[in-house]
Amino acid sequence: MRPSLRAQSVPVEELQAHASRAREELRTLFTALPLLLPRGGELSAPNEELLHRGQAAAEEADLLLRPLRAFEERFMAGNFSDKGEMARGAELMRWIDDVREFKRDLIWCLSAARFPSWAYWAESGALTSKPVAASEIVQEVLQKEEPEKLVLTSATLTQGGSFDFWSRETGIVPDRSLVVDSPFDFSRQMEVLVLDVGLHVGEPGYDERMCRIMERLCDKNGGRTLVLLSSLRLLNAFADRMRAGDRGYSVLVQGDMPQRQLLKRFTEDETSTLIGSISFREGVDVPGEGLTQVIIDRIPFPHPNDPMVRARNELEGGKGFVRVTLPTARILLRQAAGRLIRSSSDHGRVVLLDVRAVERKDWRILSAFPPCRLRKLSVEGV
Repeated sequence: MRPSLRAQSVPVEELQAHASRAREELRTLFTALPLLLPRGGELSAPNEELLHRGQAAAEEADLLLRPLRAFEERFMAGNFSDKGEMARGAELMRWIDDVREFKRDLIWCLSAARFPSWAYWAESGALTSKPVAASEIVQEVLQKEEPEKLVLTSATLTQGGSFDFWSRETGIVPDRSLVVDSPFDFSRQMEVLVLDVGLHVGEPGYDERMCRIMERLCDKNGGRTLVLLSSLRLLNAFADRMRAGDRGYSVLVQGDMPQRQLLKRFTEDETSTLIGSISFREGVDVPGEGLTQVIIDRIPFPHPNDPMVRARNELEGGKGFVRVTLPTARILLRQAAGRLIRSSSDHGRVVLLDVRAVERKDWRILSAFPPCRLRKLSVEGV
């Protein structure tokens, strides 16, 4: 690129100097992030020192791009006769656009101007921002696209037979709605088992006990199990335990192969057990004897210190857990349990290793499951 720039009378040395200073400003900024931000790296308001350093980096980026304005004008005017030169020019234009976008994004994150509608945080050497609620964005897209008709269908749109939560989250108020009963006889085909494992997350021995319980459940069922775990740490510990012995059935683990291939193996091998994260609560469709047990380690609550959760709680006036977290958890549980019964001849059980589902009646967690047999058991001597 350098000979091309010189041919266009672009001062290469000046660009290099500004690029070097911009990199140094950014290095200083990102070194300061973990020191100047609270635990969790959240930005709910501008940190003046960080914003000052970000603006300094943005100014250097402006100075870096200034000598390229004449080149941009020539490129936009199409004043290139050589195809190779045109291709190199297009590559430089993409780089210019990337620098401008990075500068805008940097100041956007450090300004935290839309908190709590947006969450802002620093993590693993990166600045991130995400919208906390989707309703405004969905409405903007629909207004722009102006669809003539929109039909939305899912098994998890309602809460207690009402579309209110879904409408609030999406900003879509349907002019017509219909709730249809399931064609399955859940009272006959399905059972929900809630286990009290006797330990809470974080207590000594929790992972070990969970692994032993889940191992027994899988062995007793002869495999044919989907295990959905909310912790990568627990997933790895359980996978190591299950791989250790000869069980008479295959053990498949998320990450061993691409997800599509993993699901294909799970579907084809009727006695296999698949161990995955909660992302597998969707997209698993195994009717018949290949899946007769779904194990879920916990009610799928996000971590309370997650920046998105904290921002949403702020947006909801401190009532985010009741208004958003609980209904979302019930939807996610319904999706996970929905992996079990895929046809009128299917049968099996969902095992939830979180006794809070029974003990915290005010959470109404059990309403996530269809009307079926329910048992609560306490684990002893495991």
